[in-house]
Amino acid sequence: MNSKHTDQDQSSDVLEALSLLDGDSSDLVADIMLKAAESAFRKGDLARTEDLLLRALSHSPTGTHNQQIAEQLLALAKAWGKAGVADAEQHIEPILRKAWELAPHSTSTPLAQFLQKQGRHDEAVEAWQEAIRLNPQEANNYLALARLHRQLGQAEQARRICLDLLAAAPSAKNTLNVASFLDDPGEAAAPQLRPTVRVALLGNATLDHLQSYLKVELHQADLHPVIYQGGFGQYTQDILDPSSALYAFQPDVLILAIHPSRLFPNLHDYPFSMSVEQRRSEIEQGLETVSSLLSTFCERSPAPVLLHNMVVPQRPALGTLDMRVELGQTAAFSEINLRLAETARSQFKNVYIVDEDAVQSRYGKSRATDQRLWLTARLPWSDGVLNGLASEYMRYIRPLKGLLRKCVVLDLDNTLWGGVVGEDGLAGIQLGSEAPGNAFVAFQRELEKLWKRGILLAISSKNNPDDALPVFEKHPDMVLKLSHFATHRINWDQKADSIRSIALELNIGLD
Repeated sequence: MNSKHTDQDQSSDVLEALSLLDGDSSDLVADIMLKAAESAFRKGDLARTEDLLLRALSHSPTGTHNQQIAEQLLALAKAWGKAGVADAEQHIEPILRKAWELAPHSTSTPLAQFLQKQGRHDEAVEAWQEAIRLNPQEANNYLALARLHRQLGQAEQARRICLDLLAAAPSAKNTLNVASFLDDPGEAAAPQLRPTVRVALLGNATLDHLQSYLKVELHQADLHPVIYQGGFGQYTQDILDPSSALYAFQPDVLILAIHPSRLFPNLHDYPFSMSVEQRRSEIEQGLETVSSLLSTFCERSPAPVLLHNMVVPQRPALGTLDMRVELGQTAAFSEINLRLAETARSQFKNVYIVDEDAVQSRYGKSRATDQRLWLTARLPWSDGVLNGLASEYMRYIRPLKGLLRKCVVLDLDNTLWGGVVGEDGLAGIQLGSEAPGNAFVAFQRELEKLWKRGILLAISSKNNPDDALPVFEKHPDMVLKLSHFATHRINWDQKADSIRSIALELNIGLD
């Protein structure tokens, strides 16, 4: 709002111009009125400012000034709020609504805030919902609506809004903010309509962020998490002491994440001075430590154990010679992981290996750990690995709580094969060794793997059975046969009805 004249001089000039041009509809007039509004605003004449802004709007038929006018209306609404006059609120709401009409993306949040402050909660909820619709990446709108729902005693709605945020804008910051929100005592004290899962988390690293990611994953699975996090590096004491807080907690599942630098310190950090016999001895000692801890815990608790394996170093200390020496780091930690898997398989029916090495490999080991954070705060995982580990845990926790997908229901045309069999004929559909037919063959092979693991397959397709069924037996490149499918609905009924009918026949829930 710069000017070459004083406010008084400028105001006189502008008002004189307005008297000459007020009947004209042009962007020039709108510009002049906006300058007059700026002058009136600086002098604290809020009523005059409001009038000039609305007049400027009427003289801007192209809408080119909408954003500028909306921003000045927001500033005006804020000024009315600070004015302390009796009728201020009578001005604020119309101003905010007009600003919202002009530039809803940038002004929907102030309107929602105003309605909430007024105690008009139903209207505020609608306004926050609109703000989220207009700005689906803006985390603060979701969190504000979640807080409002919680204030109204609507804990489940608040939780759902938080999960909607992560679906729309997944990020490390949002994950940690949502986890913090869900940590509120009100959430824990509220009556739980979801199954509760009690998870104990032990290790020799900083596990706070891992707990947050896991908590969010559990909420996304519609489970109510109760998590016990052991003290830093206190996993041995927790497991060996029968009166420890771990056993008092009575976990449904124990996650044991021990960094290899604790179990195999020399082999992990500085193997140069170690002979092959010394490397072998350290491997045996570390494995014996793990086995002893597992034995003790499994004797005292029926809870399944999710045991991290060891990450094979991306850059071995011996460099290019690592694969040439006997029991270099790559070979040593690969052997350790094989031995851990064998121990779990042969000695403990309730111990499962979480393949952290694979999780880090998928994310990229060079990005998996920030060495600065590891050395200063013992944070061993980057955000991508935290997300991968939490997802990996859920592969075990879901079945533990009965959250299994038991059946895959499939369409036929452009799903099991390319094209429409009723139009293209059996010989014309896309299915074979060349693209694009090879993609459908590959898809069928993945479905066959699920079938061999015990997952049911079913068909729901709007189709003519006389066209569709022969494909299964006569097409030479069909991987799946009718015998792979527990049932099928090939008709012209609504697919939703067909799926309900399939679930009823197979005696499984629609979930």
